[in-house]
Amino acid sequence: MKWTPVTERLPRPYETVIAATSKNRVTTAFMTINQSWIYLEGKELYVEDEVTAWMPLPEPSKEEDRHNGKL
Repeated sequence: MKWTPVTERLPRPYETVIAATSKNRVTTAFMTINQSWIYLEGKELYVEDEVTAWMPLPEPSKEEDRHNGKL
């Protein structure tokens, strides 16, 4: 997978992605319809961080598929 700079393209609203921030943090997040980022990991909000790039989440492993009844 490859990082997509937010200056090139944004994810769909509410699509959970892996986000890289200006403070060199990597976390899962989604962007609202108003283009605000919501971080899904940790209790602290990265108020001073700005999302600089993102990538889609990877496909679930085959083991997860088995547990979810997909195989």
